Amino acid sequence: MTGCRDAFIHMDMAIRGTVKFGDGSEVTIEGSGTVLFDGKTDEHLPLTGVYFIPRLTTNIISLG
Repeated sequence: MTGCRDAFIHMDMAIRGTVKFGDGSEVTIEGSGTVLFDGKTDEHLPLTGVYFIPRLTTNIISLG
């Protein structure tokens, strides 16, 4: 999840929904897409299914 629109190389703005955090707060998803990371050897690594949530002030990656 990220609030940074410029981080996306592709985004589907039709994806909508909400995310509820452990403290009970809820935020609106306003799209989903792909973000590229720069790897250690200058390769570009795509992360797909990233939610765009404009209210977020930090980026969150959940691995599980």
